[in-house]
Amino acid sequence: MCQNFRNFVCQSFRNPQLLGKPATVLLVYMQGTRGMRRTDYASYFQDDWKVTQRFTLNIGLRWELLADYPQTEVGDRLIQFDIESGNPAPVNEGPFPWRSGIANDLNNWAPRVGMAYRIGNSTVIRAAYGIYYNGQPIHLNAGLLSQAPFFTNTRVVNSQGDFEGARSLADGPLRTRELLSPGQSRRGYDPNSYAIPYMQQWNIAIQQQLPAQQQLTVAYVGSKATALRQGINFNQAVPGAGPVASRRRWPSHANVLIVQTRGNSNYHSLQTTLRKHFSRGLQYQLNHTWAHNIDESTGGLPITDFSGNRANSGLDLRHSVNATVGYDLPIGSGKALLGDASGVLDQIVGGWKINGVMTLTDGYWFSPAGPNTLNIGEGTRPDRIADGNLPDSQQTIQRWFDTDAFVAPGFRQWGNSGRNVLHGPGTKLANVSVHKNFSVGEGKRLQFRAEFFNVTNTPHFNNPASNIRSPAVGRITRAGSENRFQRTQRLLQFGLRFVF
Repeated sequence: MCQNFRNFVCQSFRNPQLLGKPATVLLVYMQGTRGMRRTDYASYFQDDWKVTQRFTLNIGLRWELLADYPQTEVGDRLIQFDIESGNPAPVNEGPFPWRSGIANDLNNWAPRVGMAYRIGNSTVIRAAYGIYYNGQPIHLNAGLLSQAPFFTNTRVVNSQGDFEGARSLADGPLRTRELLSPGQSRRGYDPNSYAIPYMQQWNIAIQQQLPAQQQLTVAYVGSKATALRQGINFNQAVPGAGPVASRRRWPSHANVLIVQTRGNSNYHSLQTTLRKHFSRGLQYQLNHTWAHNIDESTGGLPITDFSGNRANSGLDLRHSVNATVGYDLPIGSGKALLGDASGVLDQIVGGWKINGVMTLTDGYWFSPAGPNTLNIGEGTRPDRIADGNLPDSQQTIQRWFDTDAFVAPGFRQWGNSGRNVLHGPGTKLANVSVHKNFSVGEGKRLQFRAEFFNVTNTPHFNNPASNIRSPAVGRITRAGSENRFQRTQRLLQFGLRFVF
């Protein structure tokens, strides 16, 4: 009988050291197996038109129907939230006559256009524009299914000193959380503000062919995302004293997360690339990107004012330099050095290849955090009385930003600091690898490879502590990201590969 989650209860009763201590088992209750469904349809037209010998035009139009987006359930076991009445309601009836909880979006037209114009024999101008819809799936636990009454978390609690009064697991959990039971968190989709998220992308570039198999490209690349999903707590409490529930819009519910597609973001960049195609044993690519990425978020502000949440994106990197190089060392038989090498000597010194990758970027942006006296179950940011960012010459591990620029907001007041107003340490990273193939027979070879990550062992500091109440505020206490090679300490690895 002691199988799966029952094992815990059985072993607890058999262990005399646990007698008299309550045993709690968390169970997930669900009526049957979830059957989520979604069907997407698309039609498109595309044509390439060579207007002249120098001018080519690409045009297209796409229409997408994401039927019953974001998803339906085979038994209609989805629960929406009716903002008008302040109560949860089932889908496919009443105020929500749609099986997914919202109406289909039929206005998903996506035009695309591109052009290329050749000036002379070594210069080309390219430009393009397109709209792209993104029907990103919603995680099961973030949708309309994972809430009462069709899906609940409940408990079986027994005192191990009361064997006669214990409730058997065979009897199942007590169903104490029903559809309208108070104090539960709810979620829903706003049927009046929900559309398929989409992105507009555009670019214009000039490509110039240079001597020595080189190519220079200068491009402006931009994008704008519209109708991004944002979860907003429509039941946010008003700051104050006493129980939180009494200060909510709907006191019988906890947080009510209503998803609206009201968010947007934009990205603008100037991208310069110098590329050398492989010739004479050398190839490389140098790239510099000067960019700015702005987006929106929620949290840290009252739901009546989201203006402070439009700011630098957490992924915004103003400057980014990347360089890659591959070089066949000119050593060995037929090469500039030891060109007459043969036999064993050539096997040892000839045929070595070296590759390198260098990355230089600015730091990521982050938000200051402040004390919370709101008494609403949510946090806020501090008040900002100065810029907060220090000049590069003044930034140290012990004091990365001006901590005096942020102060605690007034008692039970929201802070006025914006989101992502501080920038963290940048990245300086160089990786190098060398490898060589050894012939070990007809059609067989042995490859030796040595790789050096962060060859200079340059520290990569993470963002500093940002809570102004922390004793370590402004101080960097962590470095690196061991689960990724992008920001790691120096790491060497060697390998042999047999190819046959």
